[in-house]
Amino acid sequence: SLSVKNSANIVEAIQNSPAIPGAFLSPAVLDNPIAENIWVRPIWQIPLVAIASANNPIAKRYQTISLKTLCQYDLALYEADGSQSIMMFPSDFSKTLQDSIKYHTNSLNFFYGLLEKKQCFSLALYNQQIQDNLLQIPLEENITMTLYLIFHQEALRSFPTKYFLNTALAFYNQPPLM
Repeated sequence: SLSVKNSANIVEAIQNSPAIPGAFLSPAVLDNPIAENIWVRPIWQIPLVAIASANNPIAKRYQTISLKTLCQYDLALYEADGSQSIMMFPSDFSKTLQDSIKYHTNSLNFFYGLLEKKQCFSLALYNQQIQDNLLQIPLEENITMTLYLIFHQEALRSFPTKYFLNTALAFYNQPPLM
């Protein structure tokens, strides 16, 4: 199982288990190979947006919002596993945004409650199927995250692994691995 928190841990896990591919999000553009015999394929790009409750009167004022403006408000951070790992903030604003996080939770219901009752904001990946009770506000900085498939070169010799990778690529309308 590749239950890891950052790209360095993923690279190490794949080096230790070459037949198991992985995936991760990154704001960086990565060149291949990213480590010895470790390759990545970008498969999807999605913008980072600010989210807030649809009932948040402050959020309703913004058609777009800058990270500088966002730093003036309290942020809520949802971590599914409760680890409070550092959110992928753009490097220029990382410290300021991190300091703006007032609430941490591992409960999705509590997270939505924070957005509603505390009138705070959060950062998330744009989602076409967002709930009606949430607003997505585009960032003025136009920050895009890239979903990467990551695999060991040896994995391409395994038919099931290569088939899995090519199926994932096809799902995202990307060309197959040769």
